[in-house]
Amino acid sequence: DGAQLGVVIIDQDEEKYRRMIALAERIGLPSLALRKPLEKMRRRDGLAGDALSFAGCDSHWSETGHRLAAEATAAWLEPILEAGGFR
Repeated sequence: DGAQLGVVIIDQDEEKYRRMIALAERIGLPSLALRKPLEKMRRRDGLAGDALSFAGCDSHWSETGHRLAAEATAAWLEPILEAGGFR
């Protein structure tokens, strides 16, 4: 069976983010758009908006952003992998 591909989508630019989501949907590529899960986790953990993803004034994620992105990605992948992979 070969490798299976899925993508995790995140971008600071709203237009690029929406285009990536639309492209994945159009070609049937399994994808996780991270903005909503990250925002939900930020609220769950009572974090300030700027503490969530990007560190300071650059586009690198903070430690918290990495942790939450990993948590969201694992939650997305776990049931897929348990079911035998992407279909």
